[in-house]
Amino acid sequence: MTRYFFDLTDGTHERDNTGVELAGVEDATEEAIRFLGEVLKHEPERLAADSLRVDVSDDARTRLFTICATIKHV
Repeated sequence: MTRYFFDLTDGTHERDNTGVELAGVEDATEEAIRFLGEVLKHEPERLAADSLRVDVSDDARTRLFTICATIKHV
Protein backbone atom coordinates (compact mmCIF):
# COMPACT_ATOMS: atom_id res chain seq x y z
CA MET A 1 0.00 0.00 0.00
CA THR A 2 1.13 3.51 -0.81
CA ARG A 3 0.03 6.72 0.86
CA TYR A 4 -1.41 9.25 -1.61
CA PHE A 5 -1.96 12.93 -0.92
CA PHE A 6 -4.74 15.07 -2.41
CA ASP A 7 -3.89 18.79 -2.43
CA LEU A 8 -6.72 21.15 -3.35
CA THR A 9 -6.25 24.45 -5.21
CA ASP A 10 -8.89 27.06 -6.06
CA GLY A 11 -6.87 30.25 -5.95
CA THR A 12 -5.55 29.18 -2.56
CA HIS A 13 -3.68 25.96 -1.86
CA GLU A 14 -4.76 23.42 0.75
CA ARG A 15 -2.06 20.85 1.38
CA ASP A 16 -3.19 17.37 2.42
CA ASN A 17 -0.92 16.44 5.33
CA THR A 18 -2.69 13.17 6.15
CA GLY A 19 -3.12 11.30 2.88
CA VAL A 20 -4.86 7.99 2.28
CA GLU A 21 -3.32 4.54 1.91
CA LEU A 22 -4.43 2.95 -1.35
CA ALA A 23 -3.44 -0.07 -3.43
CA GLY A 24 -2.26 1.88 -6.48
CA VAL A 25 -2.60 4.77 -8.90
CA GLU A 26 -5.93 3.49 -10.25
CA ASP A 27 -7.43 3.62 -6.76
CA ALA A 28 -5.87 7.06 -6.22
CA THR A 29 -7.50 8.28 -9.45
CA GLU A 30 -10.91 7.06 -8.31
CA GLU A 31 -10.40 8.65 -4.88
CA ALA A 32 -9.40 11.99 -6.45
CA ILE A 33 -12.53 11.99 -8.63
CA ARG A 34 -14.73 11.24 -5.61
CA PHE A 35 -12.96 13.89 -3.53
CA LEU A 36 -13.37 16.59 -6.19
CA GLY A 37 -17.04 15.64 -6.60
CA GLU A 38 -17.66 15.91 -2.85
CA VAL A 39 -15.99 19.31 -2.68
CA LEU A 40 -18.14 20.56 -5.58
CA LYS A 41 -21.28 19.07 -4.03
CA HIS A 42 -20.78 20.65 -0.61
CA GLU A 43 -18.87 23.81 -1.55
CA PRO A 44 -19.84 24.83 -5.11
CA GLU A 45 -18.68 28.38 -4.39
CA ARG A 46 -15.11 27.04 -4.61
CA LEU A 47 -15.46 27.30 -8.39
CA ALA A 48 -15.68 31.10 -8.07
CA ALA A 49 -12.04 31.22 -9.21
CA ASP A 50 -13.24 29.43 -12.40
CA SER A 51 -11.02 26.44 -11.65
CA LEU A 52 -10.69 23.86 -8.92
CA ARG A 53 -8.02 21.19 -9.01
CA VAL A 54 -6.76 18.23 -7.05
CA ASP A 55 -3.04 17.46 -7.33
CA VAL A 56 -2.30 13.86 -6.39
CA SER A 57 1.12 12.85 -5.13
CA ASP A 58 2.65 9.70 -3.70
CA ASP A 59 4.33 9.18 -0.34
CA ALA A 60 7.54 10.79 -1.69
CA ARG A 61 5.39 13.84 -2.54
CA THR A 62 6.02 13.33 -6.26
CA ARG A 63 3.04 14.72 -8.17
CA LEU A 64 1.47 11.93 -10.21
CA PHE A 65 -1.50 13.64 -11.83
CA THR A 66 -4.00 16.47 -11.55
CA ILE A 67 -7.80 16.42 -11.86
CA CYS A 68 -9.51 19.72 -12.66
CA ALA A 69 -13.00 21.19 -12.72
CA THR A 70 -13.23 24.35 -14.81
CA ILE A 71 -15.96 26.80 -15.75
CA LYS A 72 -15.66 28.16 -19.30
CA HIS A 73 -17.64 31.32 -19.85
CA VAL A 74 -18.87 31.73 -23.44
